Amino acid sequence: MINTQNARNNFLKMQCCTQLGCCHWHEDCYHTADLSCQVINFYSHKLVPDCSTMMHSLTRMLPDDVSVLSMQRVPPDFHARFSAMGKVYHYHLIVAPKVDPFTRWYSGRVQGPVSLSLMRQAAHLFIGQHDFTHFANLGNPDPNPVKTIRHFDILPNEHGFVFQVEGSGFMYKMVRHMVGALLAVGAGNLSLDVIAQKLALGKTQMPGEKYRGWSIAVAQGLFLMDVKYPMHDDPGVLCHPDIEHDSFGRPLVGSITGEE
Repeated sequence: MINTQNARNNFLKMQCCTQLGCCHWHEDCYHTADLSCQVINFYSHKLVPDCSTMMHSLTRMLPDDVSVLSMQRVPPDFHARFSAMGKVYHYHLIVAPKVDPFTRWYSGRVQGPVSLSLMRQAAHLFIGQHDFTHFANLGNPDPNPVKTIRHFDILPNEHGFVFQVEGSGFMYKMVRHMVGALLAVGAGNLSLDVIAQKLALGKTQMPGEKYRGWSIAVAQGLFLMDVKYPMHDDPGVLCHPDIEHDSFGRPLVGSITGEE
């Protein structure tokens, strides 16, 4: 498993496959502007006695905008996406009347003031287990819209706010929808009751393509900060003992993803 921050994922794949003997590549990542945090797992045909040596060797191959933060051996059925227990996202927002050319690629922006108190009250409504159908894009590939938000806070700074959210999982554009709804509440354009009603409706009433009461936050402010996994002290102990594996302990096709 490799934990990286990079802007050239395909380049990283190429180097791993050609230099490290990798195959069967899996990743869990979110790209925003030119920066992403990623967790990648792969199978190697080469014996890897020391991950730190491999990590340093890989780092020397990579350009300056790719950084390998850590590398470790994991069980053969580990999957970067499906073995995850949770994720942490941050959304950076600037409150300013004009665009700052130095930060525009790495933050969202609103022109007018927004109420931190109201936004925190609204964020508290998201905490817990809910059906987030109304806070994701239509055509979302995730078949299960029920997610658990464990933590949601909004921290002010000198330029605006940082939205911090941790959950069991997130649907497509779900964080950006939640931030957009919070901004609408903070600006006085959306009531707390509407958020509660949308969560209660879930998939019993699909949102449709009309305006939902908020604008989705732009992608530039969103960062995947962490992906949480159970401890893997012994790579010989399988992560998913109840699924089908091959003779090497790798999951059979579709057994972990549910795909045919």
